[in-house]
Amino acid sequence: MTAMLKRIARIMLLMALFVITSAGATYLTLRWLIRSEDTVVVPDLVGKEVVQTLERLSDLGLNTKVKGSEYNPDVPKHHVIYQDPAPGSQIKRGRDVRIVISKGAQNVVLPNIAGVGLAQARIFLDDNDLRQGNLSYACDPATPKEEIISQYPRGGTRGLRGDTVDLLISAGPPPKVMVMPDLRNLAFDQAMKIIEKLHLTSGVIRSIREVGLAEGAVADHQPVAGYPVLAGSTVAFSVNHDPRPGTGSRREAMRLFRHRTAPGVLNSYIRVRLNQLGSSMVLFDDFVKPDCEIWLLLPGTKPGTLFLYVDDELIQTTHYE
Repeated sequence: MTAMLKRIARIMLLMALFVITSAGATYLTLRWLIRSEDTVVVPDLVGKEVVQTLERLSDLGLNTKVKGSEYNPDVPKHHVIYQDPAPGSQIKRGRDVRIVISKGAQNVVLPNIAGVGLAQARIFLDDNDLRQGNLSYACDPATPKEEIISQYPRGGTRGLRGDTVDLLISAGPPPKVMVMPDLRNLAFDQAMKIIEKLHLTSGVIRSIREVGLAEGAVADHQPVAGYPVLAGSTVAFSVNHDPRPGTGSRREAMRLFRHRTAPGVLNSYIRVRLNQLGSSMVLFDDFVKPDCEIWLLLPGTKPGTLFLYVDDELIQTTHYE
């Protein structure tokens, strides 16, 4: 009987030890599995491109923290040169991985940007961490307008990132030189059409009273006839006009009103009205082709208000004193 009890006790003890051992093994196995799901191995990021690095760490459930950037002659620009934790480290998901990004070599070979447009040249400079320096313009018939003629320092030389590069830009062919035509005795609007065709612009316009000359005709102009002028130069006019009553003045300022229609395919209906001292006069009332300019010489002797209508819509009101 005693031997039977001892045998039963021994069996129960063995069963208890088996249960405890199994429970412990199960606990350790589950703990290892859970722990392995929460941790990841940090990959080697050195030399990898930044976008690739961000995607890799994001896939592993890790955060990327950029600690800074440094010049490095061995690692290309926008690639990782340092990481923390080190490759092979096991860390939990959601933790930070700190990286330092390369700015490339501090020395750089200056790009040759002669012959490209200014906008493209700025892109080349920015890609090499260079800055635009002084801009100078020169006429050059062999180089299209706004293209780079030369640079300093010249392309192919070595410099430092952050250096400035001075640019000489083409202003196009030299302006055309022409002989000033004789506009005297012409009606002012005819003279305006002539200088517009010659790519000249009007300057100061004054009125002068000259007996025997038609009203509104050009009495004189500067530069004078026969004088060499450049395209784009201004021409000052003296136009025959009655002086303001009661002043006795022989010269007085006149006003020139100009308006250019919008580009497109449809004509614009233009109407210009001038109010002076209670009276109203229509100075212009007609259809005008797209991208064309009208010129109106306004009396400069009295205060008034000018109204500009385009397609029956008032778009400009100008007060004259």
